Amino acid sequence: MRLFQGSGVRPCVCAFARNLLVGIFFLLTLWGNGAYAQTSGPLVNGLKWLNAQILADGKLSSESQSIATPLQARAEVAQTLQLLGSAPASLLSSIATESDTSTEYLARKIIALAAAKNDTSVLVAQLTSRINPDGGFGGAPGYTSNVLDTSLALVALKQAGRTDGVAAAIAYLQSVQGVDGSFQLNGRIDLYSSIYALAAYRAHASALPLTASIQTVTSYLMAQQSTPGTWNSSVFLSCLAYE
Repeated sequence: MRLFQGSGVRPCVCAFARNLLVGIFFLLTLWGNGAYAQTSGPLVNGLKWLNAQILADGKLSSESQSIATPLQARAEVAQTLQLLGSAPASLLSSIATESDTSTEYLARKIIALAAAKNDTSVLVAQLTSRINPDGGFGGAPGYTSNVLDTSLALVALKQAGRTDGVAAAIAYLQSVQGVDGSFQLNGRIDLYSSIYALAAYRAHASALPLTASIQTVTSYLMAQQSTPGTWNSSVFLSCLAYE
């Protein structure tokens, strides 16, 4: 299922891969050690299960049951496998040959392929050609800038080791950030967008003065816990927030 909110294809819950990420990324956040996956029984078993879902053509066996789109699911799986080992060539190929050229998909392709050390120069050129006059990114060429596409683009540029347009995109995020640290989607404060904006800030925090911006969005996110340690009573959103 695709969610269309405003311009472009909107990211949706990547249930297929994120179920595993709940365990893997949360544990890696706590221990900060990807090598831990080599000795941890639960993580090793999770990786075996995830690898077993990849078909010979690079598709995933449960794609039709996921509420995420195929590209979203495959990109998440590729990132997970690359972080903890390596993603198979068939999976990376299925991502690289995706025909949808929305900004979200370009960004997700760059993130997954760059993590695997694949050449992403053509994709990055396509992405940076979409920078709007306000510094942000929209869902497709000529679309109005929004927080989600801009945040994904910033994460993709960091993964690709590029700085083209980064300062302007960060400035756009800062210009639309609320005084309480939150971000909006379609005129409404949106937790999901705020989490991705924080990911974008963190990706470039070593090169730009982003401490204040990070602190304000972090304070906002901490205040949004529905119960201690949980956001919107959602495993998915809680996992993203911890990550």
